[in-house]
Amino acid sequence: MTRFLDARPDKLVEVLRRAHVEGAPIALRAPEGAGAAVVRLIAGRDARVSLDAHNGLAEIDGALPLGASARRLEQIGAIFPVARPLPPAPLAIAAAAVPYLVDAFFSSADALTFDGDVLTTPRAPRAAAGPSLMHAVCARPPLALLVRARVRVLLATHATSWREDLSDARAAAERVRDLVEEGRAFAVDACGSTVLVLAPAGVPAPSRAAPARFAHTGHGRSTAFAHSRSLAPGDVDAMAAALDAGARVAGAPFIGRVAALERGLELLPVVDVATATRALVVALTSGASTSGARAKGAP
Repeated sequence: MTRFLDARPDKLVEVLRRAHVEGAPIALRAPEGAGAAVVRLIAGRDARVSLDAHNGLAEIDGALPLGASARRLEQIGAIFPVARPLPPAPLAIAAAAVPYLVDAFFSSADALTFDGDVLTTPRAPRAAAGPSLMHAVCARPPLALLVRARVRVLLATHATSWREDLSDARAAAERVRDLVEEGRAFAVDACGSTVLVLAPAGVPAPSRAAPARFAHTGHGRSTAFAHSRSLAPGDVDAMAAALDAGARVAGAPFIGRVAALERGLELLPVVDVATATRALVVALTSGASTSGARAKGAP
């Protein structure tokens, strides 16, 4: 039976310290039989969603499930950038499991390392701020837990969305590629041979399109996903293969990102920053030693 560790994101370090004393492995997410205690984040009364309409940003508490976040955004006039249905995971766990969400739509974030250090990323464009610290929440293994994030959203009053039904998965992949290359849509999401498009008002829909909410309907469990895998925006073969395998393919045309949204839980262990850094150093040193040995043996 899986053991759970319940905590608010900002109190998690205290819980982890108590659990580490017992010597049990801990994970943000784990498949059945992994033998790890799994973190379960609790959304208290102070878990909120707020909207900065001027900048198109929503501040979302890390303990709120994605579906609840999307519903709250809808109530205050904004659209979440990934099509429904969404996994039941809290935003903090989804950020760790779905790097696409962080890379494409997070503007800035507050996080907590598993050593207890507070991490706040700059509220500035990445080009101006340099390398993004936000990837600490979706590294392998994660180095920090998201406490709250400022997520790019589209205001409902300034948005249009539609559905395109194509002939097959390859045609859908080609359409995703074209939309990403055009760069006018805010988000696209394909499942099977269907492509959903969310765009700013004024972006014209093709004649074959039908007005639709930014949500997949009628596909059953085939629209479920638990993690993401980055894809090259122009790689139609990879996108078509992912769609044929039952994954969704999502894209953020405004920033040129595409990913496969796939089923299946992966193990996301919790480690302290010092341990993760040592592991990284060992891996880099090992790789350098291997490369040096190969170079010496080369003719």
